[in-house]
Amino acid sequence: MKLETAEEVRKFLVLCLKTRTITKLAKVMPGWLGDQLDPHAPHLAELKETAARLDREAERAHRAYAKALGAWIAADAEQPRPSARPCTCGYPDDEGVHHPTDGAPCYMAEGASR
Repeated sequence: MKLETAEEVRKFLVLCLKTRTITKLAKVMPGWLGDQLDPHAPHLAELKETAARLDREAERAHRAYAKALGAWIAADAEQPRPSARPCTCGYPDDEGVHHPTDGAPCYMAEGASR
């Protein structure tokens, strides 16, 4: 299905809302529909990408938590470093944790100075 104009996309989305909530629609919207929406609403495309990035970061943080919890339950956990904390700078490691120099603020965080 090809939706050419913003009005066509909007009308199709209104039809979709007859069977689901806006929250559900936002979660299950197929890529082909999002691709047709994005040129008409670039701010929504940007928000969608931000949400997807944050979902990936949250998933990494949940895996790191589960791994640490398993280690703690098995009594194998090291004491975490004081600086080992989730970081909002956008540069976490594979487990969702960014490790700035101990005691130093994160120099990668937006607006931070080195």
